Amino acid sequence: MTYRQLTGRDPEYEFIAALGQGGFGTVAKVRRVRDGKIMACKAIDCRPDPNIFMFATREIDTWSTFGSEKYIANFSKDVAWVDQTRTVKLYMDFYEGGDLQRVIDECRHEATLIHPFIATYWAMEIARGVKACHDHAIIHRDLKPSNVLLSIPYTYNDVLWAVSDGRELNAEQSKLGRDFLEWLANRPPWCHITDFGLGKFSHAARVSGQQTAASFVGVMGTPGFMAPETVGNNPNFSIKSDIYSLGCLLYALCCSDSPPRPSNLNSIPQIPEIYPQRLRDIIMRCMDIDPNRRPNSRDVSNEVSEAYVDIMDHQTFGQMKSKLRTVTPGNLGELSGLGGLMRNLQVTGNPTEQVNRASPSPVYPAISRRAPDPDPGLHQSQVNPDDLLREAVYTGDTRKMAGALMSRANPGILAFDEQGMNNDWSPRPLFTALGLRRAKAARSYFKSGYVTLVSLAIYLGHEDCLLDLLTAGARGSNVNNSSDCDMRTHAMFVAVDRHRLVAINILQEYGYDLNIKEKGSGIMPLCMAAGLGDAEMVDKLLKLGASPRISNARGYYPLHYACSSQVVSKFRGKEVDCVDLLITAAPDLINTPATNGDTPIIRAVARFSVHNSLDLVEKLISAGANPWQQNKAKYSAYTVRDHKSEIMAVKRFSTVRAALAKSEYSRTRLPRELLIPGSVRYPPRNNPPG
Repeated sequence: MTYRQLTGRDPEYEFIAALGQGGFGTVAKVRRVRDGKIMACKAIDCRPDPNIFMFATREIDTWSTFGSEKYIANFSKDVAWVDQTRTVKLYMDFYEGGDLQRVIDECRHEATLIHPFIATYWAMEIARGVKACHDHAIIHRDLKPSNVLLSIPYTYNDVLWAVSDGRELNAEQSKLGRDFLEWLANRPPWCHITDFGLGKFSHAARVSGQQTAASFVGVMGTPGFMAPETVGNNPNFSIKSDIYSLGCLLYALCCSDSPPRPSNLNSIPQIPEIYPQRLRDIIMRCMDIDPNRRPNSRDVSNEVSEAYVDIMDHQTFGQMKSKLRTVTPGNLGELSGLGGLMRNLQVTGNPTEQVNRASPSPVYPAISRRAPDPDPGLHQSQVNPDDLLREAVYTGDTRKMAGALMSRANPGILAFDEQGMNNDWSPRPLFTALGLRRAKAARSYFKSGYVTLVSLAIYLGHEDCLLDLLTAGARGSNVNNSSDCDMRTHAMFVAVDRHRLVAINILQEYGYDLNIKEKGSGIMPLCMAAGLGDAEMVDKLLKLGASPRISNARGYYPLHYACSSQVVSKFRGKEVDCVDLLITAAPDLINTPATNGDTPIIRAVARFSVHNSLDLVEKLISAGANPWQQNKAKYSAYTVRDHKSEIMAVKRFSTVRAALAKSEYSRTRLPRELLIPGSVRYPPRNNPPG
């Protein structure tokens, strides 16, 4: 990354206030001059030790790796070097909520705990941020509450406790309650992991059990949050040491106290039982002294997400939207999202029973689950939870979905019941006109009865429903089984076909195989994306780890598909970008033949009349494609027949012939007269020179 060179103050930013000071420098609140945006500037003083510049460079390199990860602090990719003071300045988004340590300190001072609803939600976001680090092959090595930034201030603790205790809210608390409801309606990310100065790129970040030795002499990690194996004369860091630090961080989040030292883990104070059992259990697993017994970041993320579902259902600490709508004045409207439950949901127990939030005494009361009341005019016997769940997915109604799941609807049911694919299928009583219309459109799209609700949610673009279904266990056990994979209905292929980039992220996070092959054909999602000419999807799949080096049953690689793409109109012109991405990812495949001997350049020329992209042919030639290489039928790019006729493609399209002649292979093998502009001819069929 290029550093801007400064001799004094930075003219592109205005200083507002100092935010803090650390071991290597200071952090200030600044205003960007060109647009007035409030930013944060981290100034790293490199004078005390030459290694500090390496430290700063590492942080810049690490941060630059992330794109727009939701739970990673956003680095603006603007860096300056002040030669006069030997200072590196990094500019990043300003997070007005400060860091998590401040919230913990405040709660400890007030002898209270962070409300379980928020603590569990934050734990879910932080766990996903750590998983993002490990997915990018980055070991953070200094996870702690002060390295978690909050996008907005946390001023709602008293309000949430008052609601859970059944106390009446005063005017100020009612206002805060409305503000919290507004946040719940959209749920923008709250927690963001920062400070990658100690972070290290390593293959160990992708493989459980592998370790990397410390490479920076000086402060490594923070006492109290460091795994036992990282302390001493021979420190070893791995994803498992990050997991230990994550466990300590979450322990501090739930206890409003410092985590215990590794030597005291046998007598560790228990996490208060007001927090979900799943959350407490996974924290203790993370803090295991033996690295081999600690979970990986994906397991932690999944388990904490399940804990969040548990807390949402809890009669005392969950159902915050329903409760806040009841106790805050004003018309707040209908709010959607994971936290929204059916208004008519009934629970057992006393919702006004107060909880001692400073001690770990309460236990979870039982929850009564039942379906939400049906629409007026419907008899109760007509309300089938599974049909209610289908209708919720059809319409994208997450509140109705929550009610159906709480009524024990099966998230693994098919999108259409036994009659669902019949022409005489009649609408269910619960189905709205919108739900029925979308159900019929989905039937027409899938043309198959074995369609899961997961695939249906992806087809309809209902990512919130998709996330709810997967969290509720809809993934199933055979989603990565190629012998059962049908490209028309499998979730991963539907996401690619429908250009659902967010869904691809969610599926990958829940363990779906990016390289799944369809039974019989062996086509993979990356092949489909390349064949559609969807460069954005190709880029997404490659970044998430899809392999460009796996072929289908006929030996065609994704690059072959990109060169013979049936480009749909919305992706027209992007096929060259697809080829560019795939060549960059696997440059050695440029002349790799399929089982029938077809190379990418042969496919591109043969399909020229379909995609009509001269840029595609020129791109392959510039990347080193050999137009003379023959397939098993003895055709080369010069002699292959056009897809729509029996005429040689180079005879039909003189521009293709001219593009092929620019090949380095052609320059060394073509007769001299063919290199003279204006006199280019195609060579005799099946008889290339040499």
